[in-house]
Amino acid sequence: MFSGTLKENIDFFIDEPNDTVFNQALRISQMSDEVANFTDRELTVVGQRGLSLSGGQKQRMAIARAIARKPELMVFDDITASLDAANEERLMNELNAFAQNLTFIIVSHRLSTLQYVDKILFLDRGKVVGFGTHEELMLLPAYAAFIREHFLEQN
Repeated sequence: MFSGTLKENIDFFIDEPNDTVFNQALRISQMSDEVANFTDRELTVVGQRGLSLSGGQKQRMAIARAIARKPELMVFDDITASLDAANEERLMNELNAFAQNLTFIIVSHRLSTLQYVDKILFLDRGKVVGFGTHEELMLLPAYAAFIREHFLEQN
């Protein structure tokens, strides 16, 4: 994020910015309601690095910027780390609906993210242990133990 308006931050590097693309990016990234509640709406000025936004808002604004560019590939590192469960679910469902011609690579430490992905690359100490669906990987002892251990930690 750079010092400028929310709209300028999303429209950054778009050849022909328009309200349709901007509003779609806000909707998919789960920022529409929040931007509508800001005093200056999309003309709200954010400080350098999004100083005036929360961690989750910064994360979703960065997602909105990426969506507005209509990429073929998006790489996310802990995409939902700053989001609560409800926002995570809405965001992932919107991205899934938007992603018909889009490939995502999602790096995550949150087990809840597993329910939204098609395939999982499971690493242990930097080595590939397995690749497949969650159900397929549950047949691997190391993956099953990892899942059990993390669910026990959460409860």
